[in-house]
Amino acid sequence: MNESSKAITVLLPRSRFSPVYAVVALLLWGILTFGHGIGMKIASILYDLARHSDFFYPGGGAAGFARFEMFVTLVFIAVAGGVIIPFAWRLRRVQRSLLVKVAVPWLLWAVLFFLIWKFFIIFATEFVHFAQYALIGAFVALALERGRRPQLAFLIAITLGFLDEVWQHYGLHMWWMKDYLHWMDWSDPILNALGASGGILPFVTVQRLRDDIPPSEFQLIKRSFIVAAALFLPLLLMSPVLDSQILGHYPYYPF
Repeated sequence: MNESSKAITVLLPRSRFSPVYAVVALLLWGILTFGHGIGMKIASILYDLARHSDFFYPGGGAAGFARFEMFVTLVFIAVAGGVIIPFAWRLRRVQRSLLVKVAVPWLLWAVLFFLIWKFFIIFATEFVHFAQYALIGAFVALALERGRRPQLAFLIAITLGFLDEVWQHYGLHMWWMKDYLHWMDWSDPILNALGASGGILPFVTVQRLRDDIPPSEFQLIKRSFIVAAALFLPLLLMSPVLDSQILGHYPYYPF
């Protein structure tokens, strides 16, 4: 076995379904989902601190909030670097030709991330979607044969992300807080899905480097999306007013 093969094998040992990782993934998802109200309170405190104090910038205001946004962005970049750099370092002995072959999905992911950053993300705190679902996606992938079923892991992770957003709107705000004018960020499931794919991509990379790609499960993903589309099809037949009552109000902004 050459050095490249040894390095790749250490990255992704073979294993069957792991209930421990599955429990960790579900616990993490449950804490982050049902603890969303606490996260909102923390974010509100930080927003007020940035705007109405000298903590981030003398005088606060728009400059203070901009400095806070920069700080949050740098924190998430540091977290991502703390994960990616060690992973890249362990691939240092892999042949460059192989690395080029597996770089395309990462480049596509980066382009999509940049576009979503520019079009969907209003506040830097939204980066938390990428971080939490990258972590959840990684643990779900680990639970399924140590990452050897990435497509199924992706499907499970984005389903969890969608249930997360449904709970936030219908459970937390409308049912628990009686906030009937709350708007639902329907872009958030996209952020969750991209975060999940980022957490699962390392496993796909290792599989391709090992030339150990399992049979495709993409048909399952296609069937799942067809079912989801059929479930949401009635929304197209409703009036905009009824749609807004069901899906949540969304105010207009200058952007």
